[in-house]
Amino acid sequence: DGTSKEVSIYVKKPSNNIISASDRHRAKIWNQCLIDGILTKAELGAVLRERGVWDDEKAKQTDEILKNISDLEKELYGVGGKKKTATVSGGRSIAIRMRELRFELRDIMAEKVALEENTAEAIAENAKFDYLVSECTMYDNGERAYDSLDHYNSKSSDEIAFAAARQLAEM
Repeated sequence: DGTSKEVSIYVKKPSNNIISASDRHRAKIWNQCLIDGILTKAELGAVLRERGVWDDEKAKQTDEILKNISDLEKELYGVGGKKKTATVSGGRSIAIRMRELRFELRDIMAEKVALEENTAEAIAENAKFDYLVSECTMYDNGERAYDSLDHYNSKSSDEIAFAAARQLAEM
């Protein structure tokens, strides 16, 4: 209503019934996405390969970077029979190399990840999360903050919804 007031909320842990209902909601949304022609992750992968956005070379490069990061982590922390790095400067150089590799990995995967956000699976998972937030956000007096999922969706950009979503994500 345009006025400002302070409210206190909390997010309760979802019960088994709420989790089951959120899973059903996710399944309904996923099915609706298929009916609407929204690509699944697997279908998107095929389209990306067909269009040359993602190919075997990029997949191989990604696997190689992940393996290199894993090997460096083992070396840094002394896991898997490898001796832990003896010096601080040696550990620092390994950590810097790991960071460089993670940046390289991020750059390679950025386009694919951005496109995967629009798949049926991603949309369905987001819908499940919204359902959980709408069901688990409570005022201090124990009343639900949102009467329904539609009510939450209509308020999803306000401060209360944002804070509740953040709390649930941290759970």
